[in-house]
Amino acid sequence: MYLNCHSYYSLRYGTLSPEQLVEAAVARGIRVLALTDIHRTSGIFDFVQACMVAGIKPVVGMEFSKGYICLARNPTGLAQINAFATQILLSGGHWPDRPPEWADVWTIFPYSRRKVLRTLGPNERWGVRGSDLKSLWNVKDLSGMLWCQPVTFLDKQGFSTHRLLRAIDQNVLLSKLSPKNQAQADERFYSPEELREVCRDYPGLLEEAERLLADCTFSFDFKLPKNRKLFGSSREDDLALLTKLAYEGLRYRYPRSDREAKARVEKELKVIHELHFDAYFLITWDIIRYARSRGYFHVGRGSGANSIVAYYWPRDLVGSGVVLHADGVAGVGLSARSGVFVPKGGVASSGVGERGGVSKLVSTSAEFVPGGSGDGDVGEDLSGYYWRWLVACGDFVPSRAWFRTGYRDWETDRKSTRLNSSHRL
Repeated sequence: MYLNCHSYYSLRYGTLSPEQLVEAAVARGIRVLALTDIHRTSGIFDFVQACMVAGIKPVVGMEFSKGYICLARNPTGLAQINAFATQILLSGGHWPDRPPEWADVWTIFPYSRRKVLRTLGPNERWGVRGSDLKSLWNVKDLSGMLWCQPVTFLDKQGFSTHRLLRAIDQNVLLSKLSPKNQAQADERFYSPEELREVCRDYPGLLEEAERLLADCTFSFDFKLPKNRKLFGSSREDDLALLTKLAYEGLRYRYPRSDREAKARVEKELKVIHELHFDAYFLITWDIIRYARSRGYFHVGRGSGANSIVAYYWPRDLVGSGVVLHADGVAGVGLSARSGVFVPKGGVASSGVGERGGVSKLVSTSAEFVPGGSGDGDVGEDLSGYYWRWLVACGDFVPSRAWFRTGYRDWETDRKSTRLNSSHRL
């Protein structure tokens, strides 16, 4: 009987969360409920999950500004509804008077449009609401009709909240809000007993609504991971690619052989493979690689994972910026143990000494601007402020050797280090 319920995902219209909608249904003893937000399906997974917990059968669909409602008979139907809405919304076009006729979707038109549309397809029905009942007294043939009363709020207070949302949406004073731009006052959540009393002269409307809801099914497994299971053609291929990338990163991050780092990489690769996360890592790598190729600004570190495999991937920054090593890329030589990446446009302007000491680096991207003085590794000359900035951004890559020597020197000198104002971000 409840074919047209709104949550607050009907933006600046609905007043209830999906969970509140389900709670209200439980309180009224309702066993089947349909969520049909306006031009949105964003709330369906919260709605379905809440229904599963409450023992209510969920039905999902969408309402459109032309007044019709589309209910998915199955997941294929939901995909068809979403594809239709996406096409119109992205193109900026107008909603058609009637959507395509799908075998996996029920479409319900307002009874008030009966004289305009006139005919119905096999999966189309007329939806009758409370305000339409008076006009049915002389209608002899009720075939193709069912009960479809919208649910937008719980009570009068909810109706007041709805009107405030509509006034905000229309950018008008509440006193100037037109009735056509708001819901009718009867769009509250009636109990089944109240609906049977309202439809006592037309019980067939409720029965037809129940039959339609019985024909719709939608379920979702919230426990099974939905990530793509393979990046390539097999798990073995994924592991081989991930291993290749990890060892390329290992050689980039630690130019000299580091047994401890290698052992940790091997351990992580084993765990990643055992947990079937190879594809997840590779998909993430592919997304970041694409973003860099297009020059999209992004944050791809995720340091909470504390993964050495993920930490190696910044080697893909080569090509989108300038990597400074001991062999001297772009004519700049830093010692191997500083391991600093400078984004495109970041160049050493002065003070390049025999050991790679840099007195000033300027980064046009403003991702980081390390400052130093005298000869020595960049890491040894960073102030506490810049050290925290580089570590937070993931752009400063200290080696074990740096921690053994450079960190000690930096810790000793950091309080007395004064940076030139030109080094500030």
